[in-house]
Amino acid sequence: MNSAPLSLETLAVRVTSLEHTVERNSEDHGKIYARVESVEKGQAVVNNNVSNIITVCNEIKQDVKELKEKPAKRYDSLVNSIIQWIAIAALGAITLIK
Repeated sequence: MNSAPLSLETLAVRVTSLEHTVERNSEDHGKIYARVESVEKGQAVVNNNVSNIITVCNEIKQDVKELKEKPAKRYDSLVNSIIQWIAIAALGAITLIK
């Protein structure tokens, strides 16, 4: 850059150019901040959805566990019933023998 003094017209043009640049940069920054805000809102929705998915998966896991235990409970109930009938039959037989 040369050291010659600038005229008022040149300075006015440069100031105007700088003002336009500042305006344009301010608009661009506003757009960037709007995008960041949009991304943050989207991330909050994603986090909420993931939380819901985890909750549902845990519920499904518990349901599957309960379903896996039911046949065992039914089998235990059947065995208990058979044992009860055997005990009743044995008591009946003992009573008949006396």
